[in-house]
Amino acid sequence: MTASKTAAISLFFLLGACADLVNIQETAPIRTAKFTGSHQAVAQCIHDRIGGKVTGAEFGEAGDRLIVYDSVKFLSHLGMSHYSFTILKTGLNQGIVEWRIINQQLAPMADETVQRFWIPAQECAQPAKRSG
Repeated sequence: MTASKTAAISLFFLLGACADLVNIQETAPIRTAKFTGSHQAVAQCIHDRIGGKVTGAEFGEAGDRLIVYDSVKFLSHLGMSHYSFTILKTGLNQGIVEWRIINQQLAPMADETVQRFWIPAQECAQPAKRSG
């Protein structure tokens, strides 16, 4: 089987199945932002502003990677059915936020989706806009 056939079959099963965090994390980030400060504070800010589920130690003694994610199938028509924000500590008081999505209907990404999800996450990554 060729790589393209394997990819097409994988995509078919991914779109047909209920996506979980593993599926979301396998996608490439669609937006990224660097930040300075605590990755835990950035993750908490994103969770507070966007909601969702959290992996890690609930922002306590967490590792270098925290993830805020959820299913938002009701937004499929706006270009996203599942999302995750991966907050990575890349050094002392610095890191990166990566936004990943699954777009099951393959609808174009609506500006409303960007405004509702990416803009708050991007603001959380900007120290001057963060209150924590």
